[in-house]
Amino acid sequence: MNVIIIEDEKLNYNELCRILTDIDQQIVVSPQLSTISEVRSYMLNHYDFDLIFADIRLSDGIVFEALADIDNNKPIIFTTAYDEYAIRAFEYNGIAYLLKPIQKDEVEKSLKSFVRRQSISPSFSQILTSIKQRDNLYRQHFLVHHANYSEVVSVEQISHISTESNITRLFLTEGRSVIIKYTLDELCSQLNPKDFFRANRQYIVHIKHVQRLHNWFSGKTRLQIDCYPEIRIEISKERTSKLKLWLDS
Repeated sequence: MNVIIIEDEKLNYNELCRILTDIDQQIVVSPQLSTISEVRSYMLNHYDFDLIFADIRLSDGIVFEALADIDNNKPIIFTTAYDEYAIRAFEYNGIAYLLKPIQKDEVEKSLKSFVRRQSISPSFSQILTSIKQRDNLYRQHFLVHHANYSEVVSVEQISHISTESNITRLFLTEGRSVIIKYTLDELCSQLNPKDFFRANRQYIVHIKHVQRLHNWFSGKTRLQIDCYPEIRIEISKERTSKLKLWLDS
């Protein structure tokens, strides 16, 4: 499969290339196309590709400006940090609309959908409904059990989540913690990746409560939570790049 990637951020381009290679080493990826003019020039002279991954906001404009000038009917998977372009995206043969930060499982599902559909266009209404309902697929509450009662904890009450000695705790903005039965791996698939980030093996953090990033040794970062300033969460160099993309999306 030959794939074109339209993306103006080098880190995002490299990450998507890595994800695609992890999924299928037979995928051949184009050079990075980061501007409207590069997209026009490349796509007017290359026809041997099967699928396009396209960011929407490029450094010099909106990708639709380039797509409108090209007679192209190749399917496009749009990747963006913004959801306001969803309707317009499917006017340009879009088959999926992935919100950043891009997750490997979402890319894999989109590729499987592309293979199944081949040249069959998806139902516009089904795709649009899926986008609108996307956030509702993620967990909104936890039912936390205590000795004599249970309480409902909203995900908006959580500043961060940690695990130690196989015990997982939700740390709440009011300054207390509660124990839940899930592992961090399980929570990663249940929580909205727009709001929650897996910092390391021990911590998940909520974007609203990331207060500061402190440079650390060997390119690592120490993250500070606003509700718990005494806690310093160490993040690897590789995860730091993803964290900064997530915070700046």
